[in-house]
Amino acid sequence: MSYLLALDGPLQGRRFPLAGRTRLGSGAGDEIPVSGLPVAAVEIEQSAQGWFARGTVPFAVNDAPATGQAVRHGDVLAMGGARFQFRNEESGVSERRNVAHLGALYRVAAVITGPAELGQSMATCLEVLLVDTALNAGAVYLTDADTGQLQQIAIRARGGGELAVPPTCGDLPALQSLANTSGLIVLPLVARAHVLGAFVLRGTAPGTLPERDQELATAVSLIASVAAENRRNALQMEEYSRLLMSIEKATMWLSGYLDREPILGEAVGFARSIFKASHVSIVELAPDGSTGRVVRTASRRGDTQPFVVTVGEGMCGQVLATGKPLLSPDPATGRPPEGFQRERRFRTDSFCIVPIHASVSEGADILGAINVADKIGGRPFNERDLELLQVLARAVGVALHNARLYERATVDALTRLFVRQHFFYLLEERIAKARKVGRAMSLAIGDLDDFKKVNDTHGHPAGDAVLRAVGGALRSAIRSGDVAARYGGEEFALILPGATRSDGRAICEGVLGAVRGLEIATAGRVLRTTMSMGLAELRAEDTVESLIARADAAQYRAKYGGKNRLETAE
Repeated sequence: MSYLLALDGPLQGRRFPLAGRTRLGSGAGDEIPVSGLPVAAVEIEQSAQGWFARGTVPFAVNDAPATGQAVRHGDVLAMGGARFQFRNEESGVSERRNVAHLGALYRVAAVITGPAELGQSMATCLEVLLVDTALNAGAVYLTDADTGQLQQIAIRARGGGELAVPPTCGDLPALQSLANTSGLIVLPLVARAHVLGAFVLRGTAPGTLPERDQELATAVSLIASVAAENRRNALQMEEYSRLLMSIEKATMWLSGYLDREPILGEAVGFARSIFKASHVSIVELAPDGSTGRVVRTASRRGDTQPFVVTVGEGMCGQVLATGKPLLSPDPATGRPPEGFQRERRFRTDSFCIVPIHASVSEGADILGAINVADKIGGRPFNERDLELLQVLARAVGVALHNARLYERATVDALTRLFVRQHFFYLLEERIAKARKVGRAMSLAIGDLDDFKKVNDTHGHPAGDAVLRAVGGALRSAIRSGDVAARYGGEEFALILPGATRSDGRAICEGVLGAVRGLEIATAGRVLRTTMSMGLAELRAEDTVESLIARADAAQYRAKYGGKNRLETAE
């Protein structure tokens, strides 16, 4: 209801209802009599835009001269010595509603910025809307960082009602489709062009809300979007910190190894865990640089079979050829790199491949590449993953390079056994450890029988082939904690931690059998060889020198007692 309230003069206190067009003046036909004014001096008319006052004589609105002006609830019109206040009860209701809505927004902002957990904060947002609008139910969904699906984190209904919506939904279009068929309203939570979630609301009438309620719900959803973005940023920072700590841990672990095999094993394990990858593989570049061989893999379906990569061909081949990393999908295009064809064993087109360099120096040699594919949960790898994988690859490269240097210094290139100098270091270390823990230890020394004849008869290349084969036989025949070394030209030594004399005899007999069974093809011939061995168990009074002397003396007895046999020191 709209009316003019007379504020002074003989009409003071009277209300004059307004309907359509109302005239003020001194004429008999004027609805509101004002003495001293001409007939129909001022008219107040209602239109779609509101109420408007116009006059044929000067008048004032809120003490400002006017000839035509829109009027709003509370405005004071002065004319002909009389003053009237324009009242619009609908505007008053609207103003009270505005105040209520501002209070609701204040409560929402206070909760969102407070210490409450986000799910509880979103539930409070729904409760505020249920109190201050015509809504009778609502739910809040947020996008899961791993799966990309919308996860329900809060749901509320008025008066024991319910909202039949699923706890998870594929994405925003799927949620909107569900809402369209169920008469629900969806308000997306969006920040920086990213869909962070959505409000799903049900009004008293399917699919609609009064305009003012829609405005409030939209305003609340905007505040909630800020909270959701802050939560996403906080989670991203936490995840980034976790990844950095994991990378640091991986670097420390890898730097502690000087053996290639554990480095490769730890590297694929760390990569799979850190990047949540279903498949991880490490490719090692061949010495001639033409091919790469998959030397270690980790997969949810078990280790895959090794295969060869041709440099320059395929995605991994490109990385080996150029030394530049690859990320799929490409952030610039959203598509896989040109020439990519997904293999059947992969579920998605998403992967990261980065080169492994020998050092962090610019232009360092490429040792290989590391590849992660199919992130668990289905989300694609991103530029942050690529950056962190490069950090891990640098740690792997440095560790592998150090392992190679260590191997060159400690391992005989021909037999792949430890060299004599490193053997002495290890023997001293193992003796000290055996005495510290009170365990047995034995040492065996072996010498190939009639090796000089091999060189003299068949040449040194044939002799090298025999030594190479014997080295392989020794590595295969000993236990995992044992040490095999090339002690001299055709002499070999075995350090056997924890082995008593009887344990040592069993190990040495296995070694002799392995050597005896070798068939070494060279220059159209098949060569065979045997070994004589001496075994000595560590005594309390033994030194490094005395233990070697006792094992060596036993070896001489085996040699001169018939060869191809084992003798044990007393």
